[in-house]
Amino acid sequence: MSFLLRDYMNKQYTLTITEQTEGERVKDILSGIIGLSRRDISRLLHERAIFLNEETCPLSAVVHSGDVLKIDFTSIPYMYFLLIKTPEVLYEDEDLLIVNKPFGLPSHASKEHPDDHMGTIVSHYLKTKENVRTIGRLDKDASGIMVYAKNKQVSVYYQEKMHKEYMAIAEGRFDQKQGTITYALGKAKGKRGSSFQDDGKECITHYEVMRESSAYTLLKVWIDTGRKHQIRAGFAGFHHPLAGDRLYQGSPLMERVALHCSSVSWIDRKTKEKKTIQCELPEDMQKFINAYFE
Repeated sequence: MSFLLRDYMNKQYTLTITEQTEGERVKDILSGIIGLSRRDISRLLHERAIFLNEETCPLSAVVHSGDVLKIDFTSIPYMYFLLIKTPEVLYEDEDLLIVNKPFGLPSHASKEHPDDHMGTIVSHYLKTKENVRTIGRLDKDASGIMVYAKNKQVSVYYQEKMHKEYMAIAEGRFDQKQGTITYALGKAKGKRGSSFQDDGKECITHYEVMRESSAYTLLKVWIDTGRKHQIRAGFAGFHHPLAGDRLYQGSPLMERVALHCSSVSWIDRKTKEKKTIQCELPEDMQKFINAYFE
């Protein structure tokens, strides 16, 4: 990550184009004049954080004298957490590390995020160059508990033994205040996300209504299976998309998916004692509840 990006973290940077730079492409200004790396530029473009005269623009846009180029570094929260390199630790022993993942930070590596993810932060904290082993994952735009095993043996032992609970804000009201929904999820060709498919993978999702308003319901959710987007796609398929979940047509009133892993329980493999770790609702979800629930 470039030195300049560290300087401008959580800020907005503006540059007024002069005659000397007239006719240059935005990409060339970002790399040559401002000094951003190719990876930094790719991240900023992906987050729609590059503006020319207050409008998002392609990297190929040509600038003219008097134009104003703005970069909104505040729109990429995962970069901020990567710079901190210190996870919020909820629990740690010789086997496990349990942390609170903020929304906006990927939980694992991908093509778009090869090194700016929760695993990098945890590896730095544990002072290891090896890939850390997650026990369950969280979507980038979800928040809350993530569990890491400190070695392969622990990972294998606990992989199916962690009971996690989630808090979610869904659209609409539920006729049954507690229930189980079963469905099959698959990926439609050429489409993002998951959808109900007759030949998909079975999903079993339990829920309990914790609080409701005329338009939204706060749910406690736990699952028997662990499919990709199981909670998000499942409730959306039953016409209750999660607030902020744009992929599944959720309300845009939240900036991100209103899904938070709030609790994890397990039986310690050595002491055989039951342990439970909880993680409070993040501020943005609590503010949404305060604003839209009676």
